Amino acid sequence: MRHIPTCIDNDISAYKIFMVSSRTCPHCQRVKDALNQHNINRNLMKIIEIDSDCRRDEIMQHVEHLSGSRTVPKVWINGNLIGGADDILRENSSGNLRQLLLSAGALYS
Repeated sequence: MRHIPTCIDNDISAYKIFMVSSRTCPHCQRVKDALNQHNINRNLMKIIEIDSDCRRDEIMQHVEHLSGSRTVPKVWINGNLIGGADDILRENSSGNLRQLLLSAGALYS
């Protein structure tokens, strides 16, 4: 089995958008809804759903190491931690989320 922190770090680097989420989390759904407002190239985005992953504790331990908290959602764009639901929704409301996605090359033209 692959080392979880290495896998997560590699995914953060490899994907323009990387999200740690839970299918049962309403905050996660709001972030997904905000992201879905944009014309994102889905091949450049990866979402890990922790509620169905047997490695959940190890994943969340590394998320805490990277972000300072064990809560979901957590979103990285272009390798940079943007934050959780409040951060993404604020960036979306201000128009900054679109700019971040454009700058990352995550949107279809």
